[in-house]
Amino acid sequence: MQPTIGPDSQKFSLFGKGSKIKGTFHLRGLTRLSSIVEGEIIMEDDEDLSIEREGEVKGLIKCFNLNIYGQFDGEVEARGKVTIYPSASFSGKLNASSISIHPGAKINMEGHTLL
Repeated sequence: MQPTIGPDSQKFSLFGKGSKIKGTFHLRGLTRLSSIVEGEIIMEDDEDLSIEREGEVKGLIKCFNLNIYGQFDGEVEARGKVTIYPSASFSGKLNASSISIHPGAKINMEGHTLL
């Protein structure tokens, strides 16, 4: 179960449903993406990054842990675990310490686990 974000946590990012953003983003804290994002997402700490069911990301992600419920197209460099859930669609390159793909996920990738 993922941690919740609330008013007592000042360190989080939430990109809401229906938003479209483009660029390079350096983020800290628990981050959830429900929007359409194009560009680079760089997590500056070891908090989780989640692409929610409504989320679509195209580009480069550098993070610790990544949870994918929505759509991703591009390249991921994760120092921790990448989990791809049944509702997800992943296309691209994936380098992570650990990869978990749930049955039902749509995958077209080149993947490697790091030593």
